[in-house]
Amino acid sequence: MLNYILKKIRTIEDERTRKTVLIYTFSFIGILTPALFVVKGIKEHRELLYIISLAGLSFISTVNYFYFLSKKNIELSAHVLIVAMFTLCLLLFALIGLNNTGVLWYYIFSPLAILASDLKKGFFYNLGILIFTIILLINPLHFEINTYPKDFIVRFFATFIIFNLMLMMFEYTRNKAHLAYMKTLEDVKEKNDELQAAEEELKQQNEELVVISENLAEEKKEVELKNKEIFGSISYASRIQRALLPSEELKKQVIPESFVIMKQRDIIGGDFYFIKIVDSKIVIAVADCTGHGVPGAMMSMLGIALLEEVIDNVKILKSCYILDNLRDRLKKSFSDKDESSIQTDGMDIAVCVFDTHSKILSFAGANNPLYLIRKNTEGLNELIEYKADPMPIGVFKKQKPFTENEFSLQKDDLIYLFSDGYMSQFGHEKRKPLGSRRFKELLLENSEFDTITQQKNLEDFLSQWQGKTAQVDDILVAGVKVTMEVKI
Repeated sequence: MLNYILKKIRTIEDERTRKTVLIYTFSFIGILTPALFVVKGIKEHRELLYIISLAGLSFISTVNYFYFLSKKNIELSAHVLIVAMFTLCLLLFALIGLNNTGVLWYYIFSPLAILASDLKKGFFYNLGILIFTIILLINPLHFEINTYPKDFIVRFFATFIIFNLMLMMFEYTRNKAHLAYMKTLEDVKEKNDELQAAEEELKQQNEELVVISENLAEEKKEVELKNKEIFGSISYASRIQRALLPSEELKKQVIPESFVIMKQRDIIGGDFYFIKIVDSKIVIAVADCTGHGVPGAMMSMLGIALLEEVIDNVKILKSCYILDNLRDRLKKSFSDKDESSIQTDGMDIAVCVFDTHSKILSFAGANNPLYLIRKNTEGLNELIEYKADPMPIGVFKKQKPFTENEFSLQKDDLIYLFSDGYMSQFGHEKRKPLGSRRFKELLLENSEFDTITQQKNLEDFLSQWQGKTAQVDDILVAGVKVTMEVKI
């Protein structure tokens, strides 16, 4: 991931070129996206001020675009776009509140403010919009502001702030790496000039080569230092992502006999697991989001937030209803995209709802199944697979309601939820993925052991199987042994 970021940095040597591309991009967003919402608003008979606001942004973006084509005034054009979207965000918030359309413009405004101007100005723009949003929440004046639950407001501001922090960390490290790279180019050019001037005398040339070698060693140290800083920033983002996962205390309380194997392909990734207690029920989920690294981590943060929101608002707490509502909310989050085509943004997920009173487990899956291991009539362990629906959480051509599987749990039952990363890993000897068949055999072979030993054996096998072969996907495996002694 680090090499990928540095490669992208080196392809943009000129800041003017980078900002020009950004202004073109956000100008087209400012021209086309509001125009589409205006058409939608007219059809839905929305307020006149709502339509005028969107039409105004489209008009300003169009004028600004043609002005930029003729004058190439980057600073002015960037600030015009930022101020226009700043105003639109607050107007839409005042008119329609923090619905999907309102939140969308906040997340379009944020990268525009940081990337198209500079880090300091972008920070103050985003700080300003947060302050005005808080003011409107506290004192809505004559606008009709919807009332939001406190936890929704906290999640919105937390997600927006984390999103901005990650953007600023990326922009900060990009700027520093860019400056170091440009400085290196200048130093190399100077040394080449010196070498050309010293070609007449071999002794002088050799002396200068020694000096250059020493300087290159220093520059190498500087590059290594910059790499360390970038690595530190991404590691910090990993700590933020892990902070959103269930705590060890919650796992010990809800599922004391359990284990979780979580191994991201990069420092951060798109797999996550989820635990929540709702009255006498326990919700457990394991998800595999689209992408790896930073994109996968961003999608996983969105997935956790939406899952929390769905569980807090669903009327009947069943696994299939959770997935249906999660899919609807995720699709609305990407409502600016064409739903007639296959949507690549989304996740595969398995959700379980365990009723501690009736001891009945409700399961539903989007591409991710559930494995149950229990003793048969002969006293031998056997594996039962509860299949998932063959569709993701996202836009899908043959979309239908998710299927619920219900069954009663017995003491010492073993339940396994997982992403496809473990089964997809290539072996260093056979050069082929492990596959689901061998994975099932592994689970059965270890089912007589306690969960701690199972985790160690599965990790040891994966390490031996993988060898020196690169990890191909994020890996997540969760196992739970039913003790019937859950305290909530």
